[in-house]
Amino acid sequence: MTIASGDSIVIQKLKAPATLEIKNLSNETVHLVSELNMPKTIIANSKFQYRLPKKSRLILENQNPDSVSIHLHYSSSKPIIINNKELR
Repeated sequence: MTIASGDSIVIQKLKAPATLEIKNLSNETVHLVSELNMPKTIIANSKFQYRLPKKSRLILENQNPDSVSIHLHYSSSKPIIINNKELR
């Protein structure tokens, strides 16, 4: 997935817990916005794993002047909604 400059990816409130694995494939930092106590960034060329509890949400923001690329993998018993699209 590519996140344009100034854009974001929103993982909507989950219907079931989900394990996320996010790889930042770019040379820029990706910022994380959440009400949870978790890291606030994914540094360049690194991997981030986190278990999101039910009813939580996460926003991945690109505050950089260039686009960033990420690889998102998740595991959950229910589909998750990213940018208003359901993933199974």
